[in-house]
Amino acid sequence: MTPEDIVRTLCAEVSHGDPGRVAPLLADDVVFINVGLDTAIGRDRVLERFAGYWAMFPEVFIFHIRNLGTNGNRVFTERVDFMGANGIVAPIPCNGVFEVVGGRIAHWRDYADMATARRLIAGARVGPEEGMPPGTYELYQAGAPPTSPTLRGK
Repeated sequence: MTPEDIVRTLCAEVSHGDPGRVAPLLADDVVFINVGLDTAIGRDRVLERFAGYWAMFPEVFIFHIRNLGTNGNRVFTERVDFMGANGIVAPIPCNGVFEVVGGRIAHWRDYADMATARRLIAGARVGPEEGMPPGTYELYQAGAPPTSPTLRGK
C-alpha cells in the first residue's frame, strides 16, 4: 500500500472502534500528537488513547477526509471528525499530518481548535464566520459521506 492508502485505511478503520483494526497500521514506536493534549508514544499508548475516545464518543466516531495531499511518505489530510455522545454529534474540523515509514504510520500529528471542539461537543453550532468549513453539517445530515463507514453500533 502507498502512504495515501495507509492513511485512508486508518481513517476508515478508526471509525469502527476496534483496536485490532487500527494496530496493524501503526509502527511499534508511533508518535501521536493531538496538539493541545498529551503526546502518545508507542502503538499501545496510541490505542489506549483511542479506546478513551471511543468510550467518550460511543454513538458516532467517524474520520471523514475532505481533502488529502501527499509529499513522498507524508500525507496531509483536511478532515471532519464526527464525534457523538448523548445525542449530540460534533463535526470537528481537523488537519492531520502522517508520516509513513516501512508501510506503517510512524508519526501522526492532528491539529484542531480545541476551544471550538469543546463548544461543538457541548452542542453549540459554529458557523463559517467562526472557522467551520462550508458544507460540514450537511455531510453528517446526509447520513455520513459514502467514503465513511456507517455509524458505529448501527
